[in-house]
Amino acid sequence: GAYAAVVMGLNERGNPDMLVMFSDKHGALRVVTLASNFNSGKTRFLKAMGLNGVCSEWCGGDTPFPFPKPWGVNQHGVTIQVTRQNLDGSRHTHHATQLSASSHGALNLPYILFGLGDSCYLIEAVSFGFPLFPLIPFIPLSASSSSSAADSSDTSGAVVALPAGLHFLTWLGAIPNSQLVASPTSPDDPRSWTLNALVHPSQGVIYVAGALLVTLAVLAASIGVLQRREAVLDEREKLLTAHAFL
Repeated sequence: GAYAAVVMGLNERGNPDMLVMFSDKHGALRVVTLASNFNSGKTRFLKAMGLNGVCSEWCGGDTPFPFPKPWGVNQHGVTIQVTRQNLDGSRHTHHATQLSASSHGALNLPYILFGLGDSCYLIEAVSFGFPLFPLIPFIPLSASSSSSAADSSDTSGAVVALPAGLHFLTWLGAIPNSQLVASPTSPDDPRSWTLNALVHPSQGVIYVAGALLVTLAVLAASIGVLQRREAVLDEREKLLTAHAFL
């Protein structure tokens, strides 16, 4: 029988799915996914993930511009904040942490799904904050308590010195039902971070393209008719004024 279950968005459709773990009649452990059908298709969401920043465009080695790009792996402890505006003009903020736990068999998705409801058409701002533990130096315990009597060559302490400054970056404007991938190539320099936006294709693109083509055709026809009418009027005016010079 079933002994554990967890709810998470596996299909990335904006609705939660249930992952059920059970044992069959032979005692073998099995996993089954129960897809949810409560979403009407109008609910909007945003998928965001932060990487460990292997390299952005230029990479060291024999291939400076490798293809495909070495995206790296998903970083633990990335904090993401999404700010959007409601229909009544008020602002709503979403906070989440990517891979907040990495021990004791924590069952976490390597990305974050933000539910935006069915009335969100634009995301005002998205902020990414990356942990700095790969760059934090280890300072001796004695050095932090007494700098005069400490030996700077002693690295047996476990006191961590956090670097000064802000280590997050905010991007303005995002499209719902899209995927944002942030890569901190230099974690200590937020200005060098890159953000890639991937938009999910949908049937709405076809309707938008069709409406655009029809609009362009109507405008072109209107311009042609008006230009032809103006040419006819100019010709008539020339014929009327031609007798004045006889």
